[in-house]
Amino acid sequence: MEFKMMTVLESVLPKEILFNYEELKSELAEKLEKYNRMVVTEDGLAAAKKDRAALNKLLKALDDKRIEVKRELLKPFGDFEAQVKEIQAMIAKPVGVIDAQIKAFDDAKKQEKESAIRGIYAANIGNLGELLPIERLWNPRWLNVTYRMEDIEKEIADAVFKVGNDLKIIRVTCGDYAAQVTDKYLQTLDMSAAPKRPGLKNRRNP
Repeated sequence: MEFKMMTVLESVLPKEILFNYEELKSELAEKLEKYNRMVVTEDGLAAAKKDRAALNKLLKALDDKRIEVKRELLKPFGDFEAQVKEIQAMIAKPVGVIDAQIKAFDDAKKQEKESAIRGIYAANIGNLGELLPIERLWNPRWLNVTYRMEDIEKEIADAVFKVGNDLKIIRVTCGDYAAQVTDKYLQTLDMSAAPKRPGLKNRRNP
């Protein structure tokens, strides 16, 4: 299938649209000059209204001709555009059918990958499941086709190990305040954001 233009535009479209531009412009420039300096008086009011009507009539005649020429020139384009859009609509319909099926295939692959990722999480989370739900670790880019499962597995394992280790450090170093510091830590998973004592701000986070 190939789009072929049967009409050579250069042969049917005018290079320019000619009218007595210079003659009309020159004549009007001379005749209109008096109106640019005109001062309307009460005695000349009737004449001024007559001149205004004549000038408005000329304006309308020029605008009518402009619209007529534009309509004539655009008519073949309007027909051409309508035909092209009709063919585009014919093509767009199967494209939509194909797109829907490709999307369904991609969605199925993503669901399959998400299920596998959740399996990796379950295998690594141990007893931290309640403290560290998968939503806290989730990276939307994991579902990209180019994101390797090996990298995802390592990221999850590293994150779980880090959180588990941080919680151990908090339990060992914070004594009676461990539960409160843990709560603070779990909000950000950032040790530097967890104060050593409840009510005290970390020096790095004044």
